[in-house]
Amino acid sequence: MWWLWTACFAIGVAGPWLAWELRRRKRLPVTVTIDEADPQPEVVAGYLAEIAVRLDERPERMRIRFNAPPGITLDLDPDGRLAIRAEGAKPHLFSLRGRWIADHPVPFALRNAVLYVDPVDANRFRVSDSLELAVPAYAYVIFSFTAVAALLVDSPCMLAAAIGITVGSISVGRRWRRQRGK
Repeated sequence: MWWLWTACFAIGVAGPWLAWELRRRKRLPVTVTIDEADPQPEVVAGYLAEIAVRLDERPERMRIRFNAPPGITLDLDPDGRLAIRAEGAKPHLFSLRGRWIADHPVPFALRNAVLYVDPVDANRFRVSDSLELAVPAYAYVIFSFTAVAALLVDSPCMLAAAIGITVGSISVGRRWRRQRGK
């Protein structure tokens, strides 16, 4: 009977991790590669402008991966315009008319970086460097009630599954906080 409890616990732990991975990967992947020999901020600005046009035509979630040499950063100026900066080059400013909602650190280094784009409404999109935590806080209360109910009805399989889901959710939450740098 121990194998059944172990299976229930393992399935419970794997559930939140699978949900995390599906949420992370269920986005349109876009890769932006910048020439290492001659990094030009105008090229990055052109890519981001094309992405904005695509979001206008069809709002969808995106995962943008940058393959850039060191020294290229994405910044916002006081007017809210995006500024692409490269070492030794003049910054390239372009405006998305308040559409880029920066939920990432500024300045943001583009070397091997990943940005997640979520459409907010018809013409604005939120850009972050990590995903939001997928497990809401009240879920832990539900898991606790499930564990108490499992103890009351003497169901070790249900208890193992509830504890497994809780452990998996906590580990996903810790990974998310570590990714955010908090």
